[in-house]
Amino acid sequence: MQSFHQSTKTSQIQKLQMNYLMKRALLMLQMTNLELKKFLEIEIEKNPILEIKSSDIERFNHSNDEIKKKSSIKYKPSLFEHLFTQAKEAFFLKKDLFIAENIIGNLDKKGYFSIDIENFSKELKISKEEILKILKIIKTFDPKGIAAKNLKERFLLQIDTKKSIEYKIINEHFENILKNKINIIAKKLKKNVRDVQKIIEKIILKSTFDPTENFSKDPPKNISADIFIKKLGKNWVIEIDEDLPYFEINKNLVNLLEKDKKYSSKKYIFLANLLMKNIKIRRKTLYNISIYVIKKQRSYLLDKSNLLPMSIKEVAKSLNLHPSTISRAISNKYIDCPNGLLPIKSFFSKSLKNEKNPLGLSKAKLILKDLISNENKKSPLSDAKISKLLKEKGINIQRRTIAKYRKILKIGSSNQRRRYL
Repeated sequence: MQSFHQSTKTSQIQKLQMNYLMKRALLMLQMTNLELKKFLEIEIEKNPILEIKSSDIERFNHSNDEIKKKSSIKYKPSLFEHLFTQAKEAFFLKKDLFIAENIIGNLDKKGYFSIDIENFSKELKISKEEILKILKIIKTFDPKGIAAKNLKERFLLQIDTKKSIEYKIINEHFENILKNKINIIAKKLKKNVRDVQKIIEKIILKSTFDPTENFSKDPPKNISADIFIKKLGKNWVIEIDEDLPYFEINKNLVNLLEKDKKYSSKKYIFLANLLMKNIKIRRKTLYNISIYVIKKQRSYLLDKSNLLPMSIKEVAKSLNLHPSTISRAISNKYIDCPNGLLPIKSFFSKSLKNEKNPLGLSKAKLILKDLISNENKKSPLSDAKISKLLKEKGINIQRRTIAKYRKILKIGSSNQRRRYL
C-alpha cells in the first residue's frame, strides 16, 4: 500500500515538473528577442554556476550593427506625448496644465473626448467652466480634429471659416450627408445637386477621420527583426537573430558549490540545461516556421503574386506541433524579407473554402474592391448583386460576408456610394 502511494506521489511530482518545463518552454517561445535577452540576463544572474562569456557571436553582432539598423523601424511618437508637449507651451499655470493632462489622458483610442463633463468636473474637483475653457484650446492643437466629442464636431474643427458654405453644410446637414441624401441638402440650400456633391467630396478629402492614426498608442520603442530571410543565388538563407548573451556552465563554480554541504549543484545544473534546451527549441521552431513560409509563400517573397491562404493549423500539422505553439511562436515577432520588415502574422491569411475556387481572404477583398471601384456610381452594386457576380465567377461568398468585408475596407453601402454627377 505504501509503495502504491509512493509511486502515485512520484507520478504527481513528475507531472508537475513536466507542466513547469512546458510552461517555461512556451514562455520563452512567446518572447521577442528583446524580452528573451532581458529574461536570460535575469536567469543567468540568479544561477550561481552560469557565467556570461564573450564570443565570436558577439563580435559578429557588433560588426553587423549597420545591418540591424536597417532591419529595425521605430514606432511613431505617442499621441499623448505630442499633445502634452503642446499643452506645456499653451498653459503656464499648474492648474491649467493639470486639467489639460487629464483631458489628453482621457481621450479615447480615436482621439475623441466624449466623457460627461459633469462627472469629469466632480472627479477633478474643478469647475465645469474651467474644464471647458482648457478643452476649447486643446481642440485647436495639432492634429486637427483632436478632442472632438463626435465625428460632426471633428469635421467642423477642421474647417477654418465658420461663415463658409462647407461649415454650414456640415453643421446643418450632417445627418443627411451620412445617409447620402445630397438631393435634400441641395434643395434646402437652393443649389445644384452636383455642386453640393463636389463641395461635400472636397470636405471629406481634406478632412481626417482619425487624427490618431499617425501616432502610436504605446510609448516609443524599437521593432527589430527576429528572423532574416534572404535569397542568395538559387538558395534561401534563414537567420534567427537573437543577439543573446553567450553563457556557459562554469565547472569551477560547480565544484565550489559542491564543497559547501549546505547547497547542491544539481538544481542549478538542471535549470542551466533547461535554459539552454529551451533556447534551442525556440530557435528550431522559428527556423521550421520560416522554412514553411518560404515553401508556401515563395512567389510572394519574390514579388510575383499575392499571399496564398496559410493557416496556423496547417503549419502546426506540418511541423507536428500544437496550433497554440505556432500562435505563441509568431506573436509580436517580425521577419526581415525581400518584401521589407513585416509581422510574421501577416504571412497567415484565412481561406474561403470553395470547391471550385479556394480563395485567400486578402484576394477576396481585392476582388471586392475592384468590383466596387469599377461600378456605375449612379447605380452602385448592392451586396446581394456583388455576391451574385462573384458566384458567376465560381467564388461563393454570401451577402453578409460581403457586408463584413466592406466594413473592414471602410467602403460604404450602395446607398452611401451613390453619386449624382
